[in-house]
Amino acid sequence: MTTGSKVICIDGSFPGPLKKLYTALPVKGETYTIRSVYPARGIAFPTKPGAADGEIGVLLTELINPPDPRSKYGLELGFKAERFREIEEMEAIHSEVEELEAT
Repeated sequence: MTTGSKVICIDGSFPGPLKKLYTALPVKGETYTIRSVYPARGIAFPTKPGAADGEIGVLLTELINPPDPRSKYGLELGFKAERFREIEEMEAIHSEVEELEAT
């Protein structure tokens, strides 16, 4: 996933408390454009210390959100990259499934 990639949201579910932080959320099945990719830390309820370390975050061209309240630099709230799949990747999966179904 890189800046400018077209992606499809595969997970548009957000817990209630998390929803309140955002003004715009991605919708499952909708297409978006990656505006930025960055190293992130999870803000939603990690299960144990360090559980959110190493996450990749993305900002989307089509959605603008307020600053992360836990960021001392005023960085915009983003989304976990794992909520999205690149369109090319999805097309390749569909092609493989079609080939398997044809045999």
